Amino acid sequence: MPVRLRNEALRAFRDAIDRALSCVTGLPIIARQRRSSDVAVFEFETPGEFVPLRGPLRLGLRVRLRAQIGPVDASARAWQASIVAYQYALLDSDGREYLAYHWHPDSVSHVTEPHLHLGPAAQVGVPVLVAAHLPTGAVGLPAVLRLAVEAFSTRPLRRDWSATLATAGSALATTLA
Repeated sequence: MPVRLRNEALRAFRDAIDRALSCVTGLPIIARQRRSSDVAVFEFETPGEFVPLRGPLRLGLRVRLRAQIGPVDASARAWQASIVAYQYALLDSDGREYLAYHWHPDSVSHVTEPHLHLGPAAQVGVPVLVAAHLPTGAVGLPAVLRLAVEAFSTRPLRRDWSATLATAGSALATTLA
């Protein structure tokens, strides 16, 4: 029964990510199990280093996130996925970052809270800002995709993109650990 519940939670989580991504790309997320235990850990990422997005800026997208899937409570009758780390980046056509949202609480970096990087493609011109880890609070993938559409003129692939992102956002928002 735990394997079935884990697989159902994994499928629901992956479906929410794929629904969100379907607003801007036809490529599905790739999932790999990181390790097995009572709480399964999965790595999710977009294929390759650059997923092209439609629009005048010829943006690219890179998504990497880690989620653990485990029982909701001691009864183990329901399982859920919780995001435990992420990296979302919007890139120029050469693969340079405009901006990147990171949260990696278990990394060797001294910055473990959610933050934003302004990359070289942003052409900020102030070295201290390019090197800074700008605090953000938790940022979900649907918010980054909405930013790509609304601020960076990415052309959505779906007419219902806004509602789809809202629905996916609701499904994924409760999963941030």
